[in-house]
Amino acid sequence: PDLYITIGISGAVQHIAGIPGARNVVAINRDAHANILKHARHGVAGDRQLRLPPFPLPPQAQHGRGPLR
Repeated sequence: PDLYITIGISGAVQHIAGIPGARNVVAINRDAHANILKHARHGVAGDRQLRLPPFPLPPQAQHGRGPLR
């Protein structure tokens, strides 16, 4: 992919092995020493809830009435 965004991924070996085809890796992790940040082109160390706006959910997901699609 052209853009791969990780949020809260520590960077386990299995995960790192799956991302070399991505042109741009953006990682957000609260642990400044997380392995994923060493492999990301752009990395942010911090709490995702403070770094990202809330994602709106479809009404059925907010009320637990079915899977997200």
